[in-house]
Amino acid sequence: MHRAHAIGRHVCRTSPSDLSQAVSAAAGLSAADAVDEAFSVVDDSYDDPFGRTVQVKQLRNNATGELVEVLLNTPGYDEANPAARNRSAGSGSVNGLLLLSKTSGELRELQPHRTGFAGGLMAPFANRVRGGRYTFQGQELQLAQNWNEKETRMTRSGDHAIHGLLPEELRVAAWQSTESAASLTLEAEFDGTDQGYPFEVKLSFTYTLDPTGFRIDVKAVNVSSEKSAPFMVGWHPWFNVTDVSAAVIELDPATKYNMSEPTSAPQASRDSVPTGVGIRESHQTSMHA
Repeated sequence: MHRAHAIGRHVCRTSPSDLSQAVSAAAGLSAADAVDEAFSVVDDSYDDPFGRTVQVKQLRNNATGELVEVLLNTPGYDEANPAARNRSAGSGSVNGLLLLSKTSGELRELQPHRTGFAGGLMAPFANRVRGGRYTFQGQELQLAQNWNEKETRMTRSGDHAIHGLLPEELRVAAWQSTESAASLTLEAEFDGTDQGYPFEVKLSFTYTLDPTGFRIDVKAVNVSSEKSAPFMVGWHPWFNVTDVSAAVIELDPATKYNMSEPTSAPQASRDSVPTGVGIRESHQTSMHA
């Protein structure tokens, strides 16, 4: 299940050409480098507004200027409050996305570059689990309740569980660049010791930039041969849009999704846990804004 957010305050503050030039300079890539190598994978780092060092890898299409920047560490992690971590802003987040528009042919900054660590991964669950409680194969399980619904923030003790249990750092397993693509693979695993998730699952996330665009491939393996494991994965993008009131989200015709609807107003008393009601829209085919 992928969740898409179109938020008005996330507006593009730099032009795509400026962004492409800035990232090229930060990566130490010259025009000659771009000619010699169609695709590249480059290490980089920078200090965020709070003075924390952020480590990234960039996947670049040097012919078109397209790029994907992937966050390798979790600079905002609070060691004193691990239950309040926000997994949608951690290692593995897409920290910037610049792609050619299929309609105009121009470069577009689809996700904010180095702003707020958006575009995170979530597993073995995404969104909210009401009260952190669920039942699987007759066993009732309790996840850490790390989401304060009234204040809409991560907290040590809250109302619901949110955004999964991925570790603060994902392992860099492999990366490569060829004449046809640039890719990066990150790995993690659940060892059965997480509160409310006594299951052993190995994960890999492969980010690929090629002439067709950008994709993330996820592989999950249940290590145990004795019991099944509940699992889902989510991506948490924040897309730049020019006019949020006119933005359109279209899904693949096979996609089934659950609605999250506030049960009361105003927002301070909302409860936007997924309803569990599946909705299928057969006419929807893609996403654009």
